[in-house]
Amino acid sequence: INGIIEVREREGNFESLYDFARKCKNVPINKRAIESLIKSGAFDSFGYTRRALMQSIDIIVNCLENERRNSSGGQISLFSMSNNDTSFSLDIKNAEEFDFLELLNYEKETTDFYISGHPLLKLKSELQDINVSQIGEILEITDDETAYDNKQLSLVVMLTSNKSRKTKSGKIITQLNFEDASGEISAVAFEPALAVLSEPLKNGEVYIVDGKLSLKEENPPEILCNRIRKFNKTEYAAKLAATGVVLSYICPLMYMNNPLAKKGRVITNSNKLRTYTTSRYYTSEEILDIITKGAK
Repeated sequence: INGIIEVREREGNFESLYDFARKCKNVPINKRAIESLIKSGAFDSFGYTRRALMQSIDIIVNCLENERRNSSGGQISLFSMSNNDTSFSLDIKNAEEFDFLELLNYEKETTDFYISGHPLLKLKSELQDINVSQIGEILEITDDETAYDNKQLSLVVMLTSNKSRKTKSGKIITQLNFEDASGEISAVAFEPALAVLSEPLKNGEVYIVDGKLSLKEENPPEILCNRIRKFNKTEYAAKLAATGVVLSYICPLMYMNNPLAKKGRVITNSNKLRTYTTSRYYTSEEILDIITKGAK
């Protein structure tokens, strides 16, 4: 990357893909580097979609290698016969662009940042009816604003990392990092906070986090999670939500202090029920059928 920047500073902006290949012929750039430049949006100004460039990456690489060979051998490139015309066009057919989330995922993959926006912006219309806080607003809270300590709040965020460990008392604690379009924040959750999830935590997924704000001196703000739910819009999720059913990937009967086990009937596909109860075992498919279709 530094070599490309030096060439640009010395010879001016790249006017086209061919101009890039001609000027950077002596920079050690391989196919993987070209792919990263495409995915990060570095070639967006050349008039092609990123999908089209990815589909034509071999053409770009071959052009670059051809310029290299001709330069080292003192030959005239077939491309250069136009007197170094920077408008010379490679044979690349444009194509429909990747969808918004694909673009963002490629940007995150290659730069560790979202450049064109944030995945949560896609949910903007859905978030209008939910009273949620923005991470950016939380991070702006100053040390003297102690009134915000222990304040209850809700966030709609993307999980970026999670790591669980067992405490000396035997409890499982999970360290999490979340982000939204305005910033990043860390959080802590014990098992009861994760009980309503229907599957284990997964980085890159969107969650609704309910908890309280922890403000400690000399430490950045942190969320102490009371409940974490997946922000889900599948057909089944909508049907289940309408029934008032709470889903959990942790068997409620394994933790008798779990609020899910205190009221109402429990339907589960946990094999452990066969050991200590006479309850009937259902598969996941049967459970969905029972709840959403009203079967007995």
